[in-house]
Amino acid sequence: MIIVLTGSTRFKNEFFKVAKEYEQQGHAVLMPNTFSKSDVEDAYIENDPQILDNLFKAHLQKIDVADKMIVINPGGYIGQGSKKEIMYALTRGVSVEYICNTEVTKNIESISKWCKILTTSNQISPKKNDWIDAYIYIINRYGERKE
Repeated sequence: MIIVLTGSTRFKNEFFKVAKEYEQQGHAVLMPNTFSKSDVEDAYIENDPQILDNLFKAHLQKIDVADKMIVINPGGYIGQGSKKEIMYALTRGVSVEYICNTEVTKNIESISKWCKILTTSNQISPKKNDWIDAYIYIINRYGERKE
């Protein structure tokens, strides 16, 4: 199975711990290789929108070939970038699991379906919500899953 890891790059140690665990089980593991929020030598990247966009696009390519996504979310933290990646995975049929389950993570697939209903219905105007924003961003930029 091909597994892609996603989450805030501030959790570098957790990424490597989870990657090691799944590789030892025989899975191919894809993950970020740049940890701009935890490596001093990569900190400049946070101020370069072109590099950030390139890294985001590269990560979406990893999601495209994955069978499963594991979200690195210690304490339940999921940032806006990770929300976009999760919505991208869900719109492509990639299953998503979390290292830290919360009430939100237990309902992400329902949230994704709810976002689709809210944003495609002409009768409902969605309220401001990070998950809806992430869903709209992905659909507008990358479209629905291609069968």
